[in-house]
Amino acid sequence: MLARLLQRRLLPRPLLSCLSTSHLYWRTPRPALSPPLRPRRAYSSAAEAALRESGLPLRNAGPTTAALLAYAAGNWTPPPFVPPGWSTDYKTWTYLLTLFAYSPYFLRLPQIEMLVNIKHAIPGEVRPLMFHPARDALVFQIDVPPDVEGKRPGGAQVHYLDCARFELWTYERTDVSTVDELIILIGAASTPEGVPLVRVPPDPEGEAALKRILDRDETVITLLESAFLGYAPRATVREEELQSADAADQTQREKLADAIRRTQAYLKEAEEELELDAADLEEGKEGGVDPATLREDQRAHAKIKIAVEDAKGKLAEWKRVWTSRYGPWQA
Repeated sequence: MLARLLQRRLLPRPLLSCLSTSHLYWRTPRPALSPPLRPRRAYSSAAEAALRESGLPLRNAGPTTAALLAYAAGNWTPPPFVPPGWSTDYKTWTYLLTLFAYSPYFLRLPQIEMLVNIKHAIPGEVRPLMFHPARDALVFQIDVPPDVEGKRPGGAQVHYLDCARFELWTYERTDVSTVDELIILIGAASTPEGVPLVRVPPDPEGEAALKRILDRDETVITLLESAFLGYAPRATVREEELQSADAADQTQREKLADAIRRTQAYLKEAEEELELDAADLEEGKEGGVDPATLREDQRAHAKIKIAVEDAKGKLAEWKRVWTSRYGPWQA
């Protein structure tokens, strides 16, 4: 399943996630102040360590989108022919994170698994073929294995998902034998729904399992593994789950404010250190300090200046982000 594969191969565990792509946050490492600082005095060590350690999550950035796009490039094979109006450029797809990133519910299953594998009880990994941005539509393939009793034959199934309404349909064509032929028919239709579609009804047991997920019933994990997903998702706690977009924005605001304050504290101490160093260097020149020692001190002083300028650039960037979202920064 996609969640298991991404969790093992690509995606780090997220700090926060939610349904809206504009409120999805991940733990991202803060770029180190470069070059490394080796000042003669121990200054601002606490501020610098905190600045390096804490990450600033950015909207629609970081490993979330990058990992999903990397997975898509390696696993979502596009059809040879993409009809006009449809696309396989998933970096522009509005629903990429909504459907395939971790959801804000108990167990944090991607919503595509909750909808297809659980609610409609269709086994197998969802592999998108193409999407239609104007119609909020996704056409995907799922390779369904045969059931153990031989009542259901295996093979590729192609479905149509109305992403805005979360309604699932399947194509009803008996005169095509391959997925590529079906894609050509879809392209020839006057509307994305022009090829006959049949609504896929929800599975009663799947809907019951979803309710148990929403009720935070941890005993549902065994059922999900045996009947729906083929793997056992990890139980989560509320701190890992996002309850609302408002909570996400508040968390983002607090982290951004904290990053600005940490950088300001770092700059204050570093600039004070620069002033002291500059005075020491002048005294060294006049006092006959060993030339080798003086050159070493000058190099250390230059490194601090470079780091300070880098931190100033970061501070200006984060203040611009703050102003664009919340108005002028007020300490």
